[in-house]
Amino acid sequence: MLTAFPIQSLGNAPAMVAFSRFPAALATAAEVYANLEAAVRAEGAAKRGAIFAEFDKQMARLDERAKVQLKDLSVALQLDLDEHTKCAADMMASRLSLAADTLASPHGAGAASIAI
Repeated sequence: MLTAFPIQSLGNAPAMVAFSRFPAALATAAEVYANLEAAVRAEGAAKRGAIFAEFDKQMARLDERAKVQLKDLSVALQLDLDEHTKCAADMMASRLSLAADTLASPHGAGAASIAI
């Protein structure tokens, strides 16, 4: 994990702590997606809307927490990440939409796994 950390910031303990939280957030998101895929495959098409709604709430909570962690990191590194945050949020929204479309498709659900 530290291989991705900016070398000039290795002496900055608050930044290192803030940075170290991101792998856990990614692992949690991957677990949510795995559970979503299993739930969608286990239920009929009629219940998929409710399943997606519940998992959307879970992902929204993760997203909000990741934004807080990103702000903590930007403060620790004394960076303005507002523009980068918007770009990352747009990219994640695009991936979420693609994943939902893949799972909702009768042809795509069995053919693809979700990868973030």
